[in-house]
Amino acid sequence: QRVGLRLALIGSIKDEILNTTEMAMEFLLFLGNAYPDLLKERYDIDDPALKAEMMLEKIGDLRGCLKKGNQVDVDKAALLVLEDFRSAKLGRISLEKPGEEED
Repeated sequence: QRVGLRLALIGSIKDEILNTTEMAMEFLLFLGNAYPDLLKERYDIDDPALKAEMMLEKIGDLRGCLKKGNQVDVDKAALLVLEDFRSAKLGRISLEKPGEEED
């Protein structure tokens, strides 16, 4: 599963066949563990232990991803997070570490 998620994150698997919102939430949890400073710097998220859904809502609010009724469009926010990663706007990020066990 971990390898599949990594392939999807880098765009090797078409987004159309994936749930990009769940993928972005997994990625945000990964960032919270491995790169908490990036969450603060790019998305103003101080608490890397925050639930992924709450992170996406905050990102959507900050980036203006709103639907009718001023509700945050988490699906659009998820796509923005994935695009930030894929276009290297988050900087250099390694999705694995040497010696890390695969599932």
